[in-house]
Parts: sequence; C-alpha cells; structure tokens
Amino acid sequence: FEDLDFRTNLTGSQYAGLDWETGAGGFDKPSFGTSTRAAGISAQGTGGTTFAVGGGGTAPTLVQDFNGPRLGDAGAGYIPPDTCGAVGTDHFVAVVNQNISIYSKATGQRLINTPLNTFMNGNTSLDPRVCFDPDSQRFIVLGTNFSSGQQVFVAVSSSDDATGTWFKFSYQTDGGTDSGRWPDYPTLGVDQRGIYSSAYMVGGSARMTLFALEKAPLVAANPSVGVVSAFRNLTWEGAIQPAVHWDDDGGAYCVSTNGSNRLRVRKVLPPLTNPTLAASRPTRRLWAATRPSIRWVTA
Repeated sequence: FEDLDFRTNLTGSQYAGLDWETGAGGFDKPSFGTSTRAAGISAQGTGGTTFAVGGGGTAPTLVQDFNGPRLGDAGAGYIPPDTCGAVGTDHFVAVVNQNISIYSKATGQRLINTPLNTFMNGNTSLDPRVCFDPDSQRFIVLGTNFSSGQQVFVAVSSSDDATGTWFKFSYQTDGGTDSGRWPDYPTLGVDQRGIYSSAYMVGGSARMTLFALEKAPLVAANPSVGVVSAFRNLTWEGAIQPAVHWDDDGGAYCVSTNGSNRLRVRKVLPPLTNPTLAASRPTRRLWAATRPSIRWVTA
C-alpha cells in the first residue's frame, strides 16, 4: 500500500474494498484424524470437505513497535521495496531493495542503517533475502544483480550478533543450460548442512534453478566457500522456496506451487559435497481430507 501515508491504520478502513479483520473470526484448518473443534464449530471447505474452524482469533500481544526501513533511508530508493526480515537471538535484520537495517530486539533501536550495496562490498544486490539459521546461530543475507554479471551475493554473520563481522562472497549462476541467463527473484532457506536458493533464470524459456551451498566451510572459524551445486532446468512454477529448518530432516525441503491447489515438494539430499534432488510424486492437493503420504523419486 505504497500510496498510503506512513503508519495508516487500515482497521475498519475497507481500503480497496477489503474488510480488515480486528482479531476475531474463524479461519479454516484441515481436520487430520482426531481433533478438538473450537466450540463444536465446523466449516465447509471446497469440494464438500469439512474442516475444523480455527476458533475465534484474538489480537496478539504487542511486545515491541518500531519503524522499519522506509523509502529515503540509506540506499532505499526502490519501489517495490521487496521486503524481508529475520529475527535472531538479540537482533532483527530487515532488508529491502538497497537497504539493510539492524534493530535491537530489546529496545527497537536501529543500530545499523546502511545501503545494501555498501554492505555487500560495493556490489548492487536486489531482491534481497535474509534468514536466521537456528542451527549455526548465524544470519544469512542474499541478493542478486540483474546485469551481465549473473551473480548472487551472500553474507553470513560470524555469530548471532548481526552488528558484528560477516563473511561475504558471490557465486556464478550462468553455467550449463543457464549459459547467458541471469537470476531473478532468488529465494533463501537453510538446514543443518546447506544454504539453499532458487531463482528464475531469465532468458529463453521459463525455467528454474535450485542452488545448494555447502554450509560447513561458511560457518567455520576461518570461513571459506565450499561446494556450490546447481539443479538446473527445473519446471517453471513461479518460485521454489527452500524451508528454514529447525530440525534435521535428513535433507532440505523446497516447495513450489504446481497449479492453483497443488504443491510440489522437492528435497535436497546430502552430502552437500555431492547432493542429489528428489521430488514428491504425484503433487498433492493443498487441503486434503487425509494426511497425504509422500513418495520420493528422482527429480
């Protein structure tokens, strides 16, 4: 809503014809096996499937309230801003097109406000992403340039202190069938073994590439770049989103939409020095009456 004044309260405004919720109301959730239904209420989903209503919503308790990056901040001159943020132990890191801001979780004070290209050692980094790795307790920032450089720039914090030192590097994206193409709309995820990013490779027919970066060398005492693997020429499905993993699931899950009511789940399998990619078959309905089983096949 970039045409609205800063901090406009949308509650009850019916802006753009929408009825903004105030914290009460039902939301659907699938009923898998035995479940406790809120006040015995149910709702009818698509296809005649009955779901348990999630219950009366209540407004969350506001712990901290502070201004995020704004147009006109250091480097922040792009519309749309392509916002992304991640919460760590003591800091909140926000990245937008050409700005990175780091805030104290305790006070909301902005501790760092700098152009993203300055943070990335002078490299223009757009469509930025950031996540916090609960395994290594590190922040990871990623962005791409839309030029012939065909690079993705990555920064990994040396600890959970986002205001401290970072290890920064880049990798090329234009090998193999992506020769001459450049990456657009990169995604970001992480698990115990790797850092993962997908991009739409612009040029020619619409195809996706999923990159897997070996994490161990990046979080070592003396960080370095390890193996970077690319799974190219994947089916165009808008984006492939790797998950941020809190547990070791034996591989990294990556999800894309295969139609209006289907998901495709891929899994990057270790070792990250020579990973393989598996995919679920067939793709499943988003809301199934029973919990679907997943059969993995070579992608």
